[in-house]
This record gives sequence, structure tokens and C-alpha cells, in this order.
Amino acid sequence: AEDAAVMLAAFGADDQHITAPSEHVLGITVGAVNPPGMAGHVPLMPTTYTRRGPGVGGARKPDLAHFGGVGSHNQTGLVSLTPVGVAVHNCGTSFAAPLAAATIATLDQRLARLAARETLLALPVHRAKRVAALDREALRHVSREFVGFGIAPPADVILNDDPHSVTLVFRERLLAKQRLEFPFTWPRSLVGANSSCRGQAEVTLCFTPPIDPDQREEAIRVQLEAYLHQENVNRATGEITWESRLAHDAGGVPQGMNKAESTLIRTGLKWSPIKRYQVSMPQGRGNTSNWRLSLESLVRAGVVFPTDGVAFSLVMTIFDPVATAPIREEMRQDIQSRGLVLADITVAHQVRHRLG
Repeated sequence: AEDAAVMLAAFGADDQHITAPSEHVLGITVGAVNPPGMAGHVPLMPTTYTRRGPGVGGARKPDLAHFGGVGSHNQTGLVSLTPVGVAVHNCGTSFAAPLAAATIATLDQRLARLAARETLLALPVHRAKRVAALDREALRHVSREFVGFGIAPPADVILNDDPHSVTLVFRERLLAKQRLEFPFTWPRSLVGANSSCRGQAEVTLCFTPPIDPDQREEAIRVQLEAYLHQENVNRATGEITWESRLAHDAGGVPQGMNKAESTLIRTGLKWSPIKRYQVSMPQGRGNTSNWRLSLESLVRAGVVFPTDGVAFSLVMTIFDPVATAPIREEMRQDIQSRGLVLADITVAHQVRHRLG
């Protein structure tokens, strides 16, 4: 991994970078990875031809990846049909992109075509995974430039939780100078005797900011940022503070650290319309079970916030890594006890008619 990182850092020819239209800030850009079973090509690693990000305006590209076929054999590992129905071997990101698009289209169908654009993009990114080798520390900072957040699973997997996990989806428009906040109690099965909280949480934010292409690198004019805070009580003084728990996906940069603007943009923490965060607490953290998920905005100097707000979808999953705690039911009970309305996501059932 260390040698690969050194090689990739020195290899950045212009003809290897993402170009129009794939750098589209508000679109989904798809990188290509090797399919399994091809000699000399490690499965799920970037193909030899896939281009690297980032894109324009601080947007981290690509967003997702999928199988694109290997580029050095007559047998590519990816087969498509010609217009006359002949099966042929192909390779290219133009074959990876439709596979990722099919997942999003299936989500749209499963959600009865009622889901907002931001939700349809946030859900596959939220569930996407990279192969473990790409998340090694030496490669983590460059892996997103080739495979984005990874490969999204099938739509039905995206829409379902196990009993040891719970996913909440928030969909709204954030208005100027508005701060949205969702207080909740950490699932009691994951709370220790000293009120420390264990488990893992993943948060994905997708929003549609106003775009000014004339501003080039500053084309994105408004940014939204999600936060997950845990209440902390000083046992000696009784003073209450709220401590940030999230770090950005693949960046290893905890929120709140004093980093240069260029670093925040490179890691995707800033000025990116799709963000993913996570926190892992295998040994437990903090001394209370009170948490809050919040969303705030920032505008560039001289920019007027859109009068109708900025559309967003915010997805949060809390889960038990050892898959034993019944936290889905516990979270439902906590939310309902606060007098909040909790509705299961609407899934359309497909009815197929059979003849005979």
C-alpha cells in the first residue's frame, strides 16, 4: 500500500483526470473497478483506465464505482448485448455508469417515485463500500479519487436494516440562518454502566447548492455541514458541553480541527454537495447517552442565500458491530416517546402477472 501511494502521488497526467461532463458538480460520477475472476487484475480495485478525481469547484469525484471490465484481455469479465442481441465482452466507465444508474433507478421505483433527488443520491452513497485494501491508511487519502465512496449494494439491501441497526432519513429545505437539530437518546443496549456509548454511526448528507460556473473553483456558493454531538457532563462542576464525534469518510480528519481551507476541500469536508461521515466507538465514549444530530449552512462572501432554501437529505445509521443489540426497536420507542412522528419509508411492491 505504501509503494502504491507513492506511485499514485507522482502520477497525475492531465489525460488521467476526470473531465467534462463527468466532473458535473450535481451529477453522480462513476469510476470503474475490476470484476472478479480475471487473472492479473485484483478484484474490486480500480481498473487501469478509470480516471481520477477530484472534480471542479471542490466536489470530490467520482462518487461511486462499479464493474467496468478489465482492459487488457479479449475476455474482460463484463458482457453486454449488441443491438441485435449478440453477447460481447466490453470494458470502460461507460459500462460501469449504467450499472450504478440501475441501482438508483431501482431505488426510485421501490420508493414509488416519490423520493427527492437528494434522497436518491444519498441512499446509495450511504450504503456504498470500498474493498478493505483501499481503506488502508496509506491509500485512504487517494482511494476516493478512483472509486469514490465505493460500490453501492442492490436497492433492496439499501432500503432494509437488520434488527441491530437503525437508519433515519431526514428530508427538507434549509432556510437562511436556520439550524436544524434532532435530539435523541443513544440506544440503551449500547450504553454502559457509566453511561458511555459504544457502537458505530454513519451519516451521509446530500444537498443541492446554488451553482455559479463563472466562479470556477468557487462555483459552489453555499455549503451545508452535518454534525453529531454527544453531551458531556463535568462530574465535578456540573458544566455541560457538547463534543463532536464525526470524522469525514476516508479523510481521517475529525470535525472541529483547525485545518487549512485547502485541506478541508481535499478531504471533502468543505464545499462538497455529497458528504459522508462516521464514528466508531468499540470501547465506549462520553458519560451521557444524550446526543443530537444537526445541520448548519455557510455561504461564500457576498452570496445571498436562496430565498426558498437549499434542498437536502440527511441519512444516519446507528448499528452494533457485533450484531446483537436490538437497537432498531429501541430507537423507535425513544423517538415516539418524544412525541415525534416516525414513518417507515414507503416501498412499492412489484406485482408480476403470470400466464397459464
